[in-house]
Amino acid sequence: MIRNYLAVAFRNLYRNKMYALINMIGLGVAIACCVVAYVNYQFSASFDNFHPGAGQIYLVNSYQIQDGQRQNWTLAPMPVAEAIRKDIPGIKRVSRYSVAGGIMKYEDKVFNESFYFADSDFLEMFNFPLLSGNAGALNDVSGVVVSREIARKYFGTADPLGKQITISSDGETYHDYMVQAVLEDFPMNSSIQADIILPLQNIEPLRNFEINNWEFWARATMIQVVEGARIGEIEQQLQQYVPVANDANENWQINGFYLLPFLDLANQSRDLRGEPFMNTMPPVSIIAPSVTALLVLLLACFNFVNTAIAFSARRLKEIGVRKVLGGLRRQLIAQFIGENLILCTIALLAGIGLSYIFVPYYDSLWPAVSLSINFSENPELLLFLGGLLFITGIAAGAYPALYVSRFKPVHIFQGRQQLGGTNPLIRVLLTFQFALSMAAIIGGIIMQKNADYIDNFDLGFDKTQVIAVQIRNGQEYELMKNAIENHPDILQVAGSRSLVGLSWSNQRVEIDQKAAEVVTFDIGENYLAAQGFTLTAGRSFDRELESDREAVLINETLARAYGWESPLDKAIQYRTDDGEVTYHVIGVVKDFYYNSLWRRVQPVMMRFSGVEGYRYLTVKFRSDDLKAISGFLESEWKQLFPALPYSGIFIDELQAEALMVNDSIRRVFRYIAIIAILISGMGLYALVSLNIARRSKEIGIRKVLGASVLHIGRLISREFILLLTVATAISAALAYFGFDAMLKGIWAYHVDFGMLPFFAGVLLVTLAAVLTVGMQVYRVASSNPVEAIREE
Repeated sequence: MIRNYLAVAFRNLYRNKMYALINMIGLGVAIACCVVAYVNYQFSASFDNFHPGAGQIYLVNSYQIQDGQRQNWTLAPMPVAEAIRKDIPGIKRVSRYSVAGGIMKYEDKVFNESFYFADSDFLEMFNFPLLSGNAGALNDVSGVVVSREIARKYFGTADPLGKQITISSDGETYHDYMVQAVLEDFPMNSSIQADIILPLQNIEPLRNFEINNWEFWARATMIQVVEGARIGEIEQQLQQYVPVANDANENWQINGFYLLPFLDLANQSRDLRGEPFMNTMPPVSIIAPSVTALLVLLLACFNFVNTAIAFSARRLKEIGVRKVLGGLRRQLIAQFIGENLILCTIALLAGIGLSYIFVPYYDSLWPAVSLSINFSENPELLLFLGGLLFITGIAAGAYPALYVSRFKPVHIFQGRQQLGGTNPLIRVLLTFQFALSMAAIIGGIIMQKNADYIDNFDLGFDKTQVIAVQIRNGQEYELMKNAIENHPDILQVAGSRSLVGLSWSNQRVEIDQKAAEVVTFDIGENYLAAQGFTLTAGRSFDRELESDREAVLINETLARAYGWESPLDKAIQYRTDDGEVTYHVIGVVKDFYYNSLWRRVQPVMMRFSGVEGYRYLTVKFRSDDLKAISGFLESEWKQLFPALPYSGIFIDELQAEALMVNDSIRRVFRYIAIIAILISGMGLYALVSLNIARRSKEIGIRKVLGASVLHIGRLISREFILLLTVATAISAALAYFGFDAMLKGIWAYHVDFGMLPFFAGVLLVTLAAVLTVGMQVYRVASSNPVEAIREE
């Protein structure tokens, strides 16, 4: 019997290969999208959980409440770590973690690097593979731990252990360290990416930090608790350090401490401030593949059910004969579901093949994602595919099997049992299929429109034809400025301590007798002109005026926040170690977007920085030959400072992540729209073909009686037009609420998409449906009616 069922199944697939092919392509693409979504989910879920005991690691974070809004920081005072170790039971390990930039040298190799500082518990708390050396390397204050990549960069193929490197944070004072251990390169799914790790004690000579002084803050403090520790009680005990921290920092008051599970860091890092963990996934890179897979799978399954029901109309007599010969209903159900599973299995194999194209392409879209397919090492993926095959085969095949198997043989042979377009489920599924396709196209257009909006968004400053050269002191600035300012293509040279898009600080101030926090940039005299900022009121700094040392510029957001219609000469109080300084507003700068468009612009204060505080030299140039200008700057630098590495930063590259994410979103949703329309079009083609085949005799008789092609077209397409109308209303609601929420979740600033995407989406789906139905109608209406009637 099973052999007979299999023979019948393959014979039916071969006889109706066009419809089988349509279903296989749709399901294959859907399964490939599901594979992308699943391996992407696995990658995001695996962030940081490869450390044994990662579930017991927490960040000791602080928080402030400003104007009723809570701001979470990874910062904690340096001495908190030792206080926790001493005072709070249930703590297994404690490690502080901080970062600094500087120069690293070995023989003739000199580079700018980022150095990370950590306590000795760090390498025991986290399980980063050790290639050579010992895990206790951070106990030696003169030792340093490097990654494989750094070892290769400085030492080539030589054994790095015991090699002495030289590090400086200011380019003037150098300290020697010996390589004590080499770690494997950090995986992409690690929030920690620390290629050079120094014992924490070295933060004192390299950054002038005092690790026992409550005025100094670590970028992160991490604890590992013992099994069964009560996190709530530990958090309560942490609050005893709040008054101590606030007493030591009048200018930086916190409201409390809290514990953040380390495994939640990757998902919450974009909502944290001050955090040194930069390797996280953009939220949209997690959402997009899941939305795509679900949408495409639904469309493919709707196609499957629709064509299966319509196709069953051709097999009514087979069903009747089997029942007359004693076939049981459960046997018919098993036969139909078995045939569907065979088709789904073939589609699964096709989907696996397509996934080897889809996964690498999707992986290339996101810089912080590393996806691959390896079925032999990923049994969870095999289980997922097995479950997907079973669910798809049963879900798509169960209703047609149950529905058809209940027909009575006598009704079938008397011609009283019919199948096809009048089936309510077909109508419902086809309506939702149209609706999902329209929503996908509308979403694709919205995302395309938003991507164009982001690409052309006025950031409030010039991001092109601007290079910032990293310097270490005012002397380097003056020498470099004098060397390059006469170049004919250089328009402006300016210095600053801060750099838009890269470096700024958050300061606690008092405005209108209320405590506030403002984003603070410390800039030089010509920085506004070099960077292309726009003054909307007042003037910029003048270094000839001593009073400008206590003057500030503010942005429009700060002025609006305090209702200052005339902000000039308004006062802002700032506490320093030497007392309170009262700044007076001398100008208002048009809002600029220093942190890309992930977050809304905050109140900004710009202070005047003297030459001695400069850390960046900003160059505005007119030439389009970026390579030539960059080469000129580097050449001049090497002549002036042959022992120091050159570090030039193109300002537009600071927006690279946002622009790459933006372009990836554009591509993903463009392909979603294309796939949706293709799958829906193929499904509609199959359904119309089967519907016309079922009504071929009726159409032939109508033609004999004088019906025109237009009349037949109206007859067949009338129902589809009604379904399209209902689908339009559904898709409009889905697209509006869904994509409005998605845009708000990704971007702080996004396009107002208006009605154009809705009209365009409806029009495209309607045109595709009209063309699909029209071609089929024209083919059958143009055929000889005798051929259809003769079959009787």
